[in-house]
Amino acid sequence: MTEHERVAAKGLGNASILPGGFDKRFARQISTIAENSPEKELSEKQKEWLLRLVYKYRRQLPLSYANFKNDPRCSQLKTKPS
Repeated sequence: MTEHERVAAKGLGNASILPGGFDKRFARQISTIAENSPEKELSEKQKEWLLRLVYKYRRQLPLSYANFKNDPRCSQLKTKPS
């Protein structure tokens, strides 16, 4: 896990997220990994979801969003074509 990913994961763990949803469970899980096993590599899917949540909660995580705002995965959430 890179330093920027660690900061983003810890920030998500402290963000105000509605209870009982996937976002909250993922944020808690990734925050625990960042605190207890920072050397562990994230899978591509974990990185993608981390960046999606950084975008979704960007107002609560301005530093993390600034670090990742040029990454294409950290942009408006993708919608399925109709």
